[in-house]
Amino acid sequence: MEEAVSTLKPWWPGLFDGDTPRLFACGVREALFEDASRRGIPLSHKKIIRALKAIARSEAYLSAMKAGACRYDTEGYVTEHITVEEEQYALARLAKARAQNARKAELRAVLAQTV
Repeated sequence: MEEAVSTLKPWWPGLFDGDTPRLFACGVREALFEDASRRGIPLSHKKIIRALKAIARSEAYLSAMKAGACRYDTEGYVTEHITVEEEQYALARLAKARAQNARKAELRAVLAQTV
């Protein structure tokens, strides 16, 4: 996630609190595309998408998605709040990611024993 933060933060510091990503406003991807084009920011759509995905799929980001928490735009202004449904979705994504990580750890342990 550090690479994602270092990719976006120089251009859109309002999306961060220090080096910690804030919860993104809905439609932030399109806003970043438009802003990058308007300002001549040398980031491709692909690079912006990768950075946003790395952040939005991280445990820290998903854990911060609590009902009532603020979402921020590219300037750092609150635009909306997390709903109960969004919190439940984040919890489900978090559980899925943790289960996948546990399976990967088990496979690594088995592979380490066979080597």
